[in-house]
Amino acid sequence: MRYDGMEGQALQRLLDVPRLSLHAVVPSTMDLAHDLAADGAPAGTLVLADEQHAGRGRGGRRWRSDPGGGLWFTLIERPIDAVALKVLSLRV
Repeated sequence: MRYDGMEGQALQRLLDVPRLSLHAVVPSTMDLAHDLAADGAPAGTLVLADEQHAGRGRGGRRWRSDPGGGLWFTLIERPIDAVALKVLSLRV
């Protein structure tokens, strides 16, 4: 699969992430990331899609993310302590 003209492996190297899950269309990148995290995907795993049809955000809000209209992704993090959680939004 290609994203913005780049093959997945090249994009993974460019972004310097341990794992890239690249998709054309997904219900929700967050749902896929939850499944990957439950299966042991490492911190830094990026789930990227060109289109979402059941995206989720804060407060359970849902939206549709049209193709080519933005960046639709979820990054898996695995904070090791409470202090890391406090600065997570700054890191993102």
